[in-house]
Amino acid sequence: MKTLLGLLLLFAAGASHAQQITYQFSSDNYSSGDITGPLYNTGMRIEGFFTLAGALPANMSSAEIGPLGADLVTAWSFSDGVNSFTSANSVELPGLSRQFIVTTDSAGNLTEVGVGLSSPLPPHNVSDLLHGFMFEAALAGGTGSGVGRAFSRASCTNINAQKCTDIVFLSDSSLAGTATPAPFSLTVSSGLDARPVPVLSGGATALLSGLIVLLGLRRFGRGRWLQTGRH
Repeated sequence: MKTLLGLLLLFAAGASHAQQITYQFSSDNYSSGDITGPLYNTGMRIEGFFTLAGALPANMSSAEIGPLGADLVTAWSFSDGVNSFTSANSVELPGLSRQFIVTTDSAGNLTEVGVGLSSPLPPHNVSDLLHGFMFEAALAGGTGSGVGRAFSRASCTNINAQKCTDIVFLSDSSLAGTATPAPFSLTVSSGLDARPVPVLSGGATALLSGLIVLLGLRRFGRGRWLQTGRH
């Protein structure tokens, strides 16, 4: 029993923890001169977050880290003030081949970021109405400037593999609209999630395997002893 307890303690000591990290984004409010339709107003903006299993590597250059690329993004949730876009209801924006593009410096800090998402999920049909947003910005010290736009109820005009690839804005519709933050600036913050994700080191994995074998031997020996006792 003491041997098993010692192995358990060594196993616990050999386990390391990798923490998820969440990057939060917030743009300026929309400009009154760049709003069409009745849906958006100057009190709204683009904001949200995406979460990674760990911090971004250093020296990345225009790297796709979303589901279409390295698949480092584990979850996301954004709002344009009218629509919500999550990892459960949105995909890449029509016309864009990538969802999450980042560039990092030698310390792993974001220096460029781009996100473009649309909903609802495929399959799509021509004339389906989609909602979406995009932004791209160069960053320094957690703030930056670039371009951004949000839209509601844009009509799909082309389909490829049941996925919309082109849209047209219905700016004359009473239920549609577009909005652009102006001047577009972006504030970014990041932080480790409160709950760490346990990760086994190589040594801890070996100890766990040994513990399982030892437990199996003990159970086998006990069974032989019981059988002997019955004779």
